[in-house]
Amino acid sequence: DIVVGDTSQGGGVLLVDGYEEVVGNYEAPEQIFRWTASSSGPVELALIDPEPTLVNHDVFVLDEGNGLCLAGDFVAWDFHTAAFEATAGTTYLLIVDGYASDAGAFAAQLDCSP
Repeated sequence: DIVVGDTSQGGGVLLVDGYEEVVGNYEAPEQIFRWTASSSGPVELALIDPEPTLVNHDVFVLDEGNGLCLAGDFVAWDFHTAAFEATAGTTYLLIVDGYASDAGAFAAQLDCSP
């Protein structure tokens, strides 16, 4: 699946401003997508044609677990592509977050057979 979004101009939310596992400031708005794995296996969340010199977005995957968006529910992270092993029936929060105060448009793809 491909999603298009924008973390600026009211398109994002400010729920997470840092992640224990990743050094850096993520005080910019983020967009959060909820996805429940229908089967177990490798999954990849990737930005499509990222331009970090224009808008520096990173991608994060959190386990929804207790229903709250907590940075402690960390599963995976990367600058442009976060790969992880999904567990069937588990709901994940797929996050596109701007580094520091970066915000803007993006396109991302979830690949369930990378």
